[in-house]
Amino acid sequence: AAKEKNERIGDKVAYILHNADKDGDGEIFAKEINRALAKTDLRCHLDELMVPQLDGNEIIRFFDRVGLGRAQIDDIVAGVLTMDEDIKPSDYVKLNMWVSNLLMRTMTLGKKSSELAKQVDALRNMLVKAFEALEYFHRTKEVSELRGRALAEIRSAPQAELPKLREWRPPRTFKKPIDSEASILVGFASRFIGPK
Repeated sequence: AAKEKNERIGDKVAYILHNADKDGDGEIFAKEINRALAKTDLRCHLDELMVPQLDGNEIIRFFDRVGLGRAQIDDIVAGVLTMDEDIKPSDYVKLNMWVSNLLMRTMTLGKKSSELAKQVDALRNMLVKAFEALEYFHRTKEVSELRGRALAEIRSAPQAELPKLREWRPPRTFKKPIDSEASILVGFASRFIGPK
């Protein structure tokens, strides 16, 4: 008799959840469950089945097998109907599925965290370079301003007069003829030997 009563309550829970499922695909989201808890007598039916006081997010966490933030309505109904029963081998299978789901979520979160860490590191490097450029600009600001003023003065100064250049002159030629090599040798030797 108690089992039949629970099944009738389970049918009411299923009816309410199917009505809350907007797209009618048999999967429900946490916000849809929260809306049903607020606007229908879903909470009373769950209390009759000895289901703990859970909100939509917590219910989804219990029955979401793949970590996508939604759960099958049939899984929720079957779960709340068996929540007050003794533990069976099938419960261990469900527990295993739930732990596997948590593991998948943790791995996904780890990948997202690694990607976020890379992006933060790239942003940090970009900021370091930006601050280095800013510091360099601050350090060289006075020199840059002096250089700019000097260039402006040079460009605005009147053109200087060109220096006067001397005319080109041909190289000088000696009028005395150059002695032959023999006479040069005789003159050199005569210095050591003496005059004839």
